[in-house]
Amino acid sequence: MRWTTVNDRIRSRGNRVAQHIAALGVRLEDLVSKILASSGYSVVRSGPGSDVGADFLASDIATRQTSVVEVRLYRSPKVETRVLRNAAARVARAKKQLGLRGILVATAMFDDRDMRLLRNIGVDEVWDTSELRRRASGDQGLANKLEELLRDIELVYTSPRDPLAVESPADGGQSGDKLIAKIQATSAGQADAHKFEGICQECIEYLFGEQFGQFHPQHRVEQGFQYMDLIGRLTPRDTAAFWVSMAQDFRCRYVVFEFKNYSDEISQNQIYTTEKYLYPNALRSVAIIIARNGHDSGAHRAIQSAVRESGKVILVLNLEDLIKLLKAKDGGLEPSDLLVDHIDSLLTTLAS
Repeated sequence: MRWTTVNDRIRSRGNRVAQHIAALGVRLEDLVSKILASSGYSVVRSGPGSDVGADFLASDIATRQTSVVEVRLYRSPKVETRVLRNAAARVARAKKQLGLRGILVATAMFDDRDMRLLRNIGVDEVWDTSELRRRASGDQGLANKLEELLRDIELVYTSPRDPLAVESPADGGQSGDKLIAKIQATSAGQADAHKFEGICQECIEYLFGEQFGQFHPQHRVEQGFQYMDLIGRLTPRDTAAFWVSMAQDFRCRYVVFEFKNYSDEISQNQIYTTEKYLYPNALRSVAIIIARNGHDSGAHRAIQSAVRESGKVILVLNLEDLIKLLKAKDGGLEPSDLLVDHIDSLLTTLAS
């Protein structure tokens, strides 16, 4: 009989986490439909297989104007520009397809710059958390449900963004779908190792570029082969909840990213090597390893030992995890929200 591996158990926990997030999304959509109705809209939900391309169609009973409504659940108070751009583009495509107005509803706080970005892309109306609260305030039951949901989403509000902050550079046409196709075209093993590393660097920059200052590639030799790593410095401005947690809870300002194109799961030896490059006293206590085929049970024990004994946090993401992050970003979701669940899984299952 085949014993269940640690990776199998981790994937199982990941599936439960995904189900929890999905359940929050269902609650949010249900609540939004009720808030729309209480605000004078006639609401039609887009069911599975619908070609509407948005979550709802909502008709303003007073003006008889119909809008496509896209609902986005964010677990961070601020959302990256690129994520917002992707969410807005989805609304713009749906409204263009149907010749209607477009509304974006999101559990985040948008400032004037965010609003301008969304409207310039084609969103006609934006309901952020403050607008949701305003519209729910006329019905105490809806207002209570909204506050309960926001607590469950674990939003942590921060100070307003610096209005003089420099805008992030344009995407240059990059997308998660393109990166997924590129990385799936590589093969496991040494022959494609450098190609895999280069694409992984593109993925990290696409996913988290706005959370960090400049990335610094570093090369080192491991088991006779040269490997490329990245070191990124977290920016002091508003950032996603996951990185805020890393900075505050683990005194982390620098994050190490490593890429492993191994044919098998990585072992405890690779974890021990990574651990040597982490220095909590130098604010470098977190590493994220992209390992094509994940990690084995020995590696999992080494990861637990590192965080328990020295406060060093090492997260291992396999190719499937990376693809989920890229798809989330393309869909206008905050990819680091998925990392919150990886760290929660690690810290709540520490062996004694």
